[in-house]
Amino acid sequence: MADKNDGEWFVWLFFGGLLVWLAYDKWWKEDKLARPPAPLYSPRPTGELYVTTNSGGTRLSLAAETVRGERSARQGWIVSDHANDKSVPQRQSKELWVVNCETTAFRTPSYVSYDKDDKVLHSINETKEQSENVRFPAPDTIASAVVDALCTSRFDPPN
Repeated sequence: MADKNDGEWFVWLFFGGLLVWLAYDKWWKEDKLARPPAPLYSPRPTGELYVTTNSGGTRLSLAAETVRGERSARQGWIVSDHANDKSVPQRQSKELWVVNCETTAFRTPSYVSYDKDDKVLHSINETKEQSENVRFPAPDTIASAVVDALCTSRFDPPN
């Protein structure tokens, strides 16, 4: 005849395993709260950020340190490197863009071009009448790429 305690070892083994698993889960496993929290936002970009290259070979970049303002009036300087475009007299030009990131309306109030020795060839600043004129970029154009670069959320202030 079988004894009443023949299946008892199975119950003790089950509860012992459960106790070991609970102890591992509670104390021995790596504590997830001890890790530093992930950053809530990406760090603000620095340097020149590549935007696009036009068909003539001019490379456009955004000078990240120059980006200022809220999304409704974001501004920054676009640097055009014309070294690969021999059809233009300037070797570099800089253009200030002011963008409303909500509507994508933009204007370019200032433009400066430089020769190979970094001397100013030409400089234009908008007049008061021109400051009211805004444009909107067509999709898949250089202007839309510039607006996208200026309006990236990485330039937004942290919450």
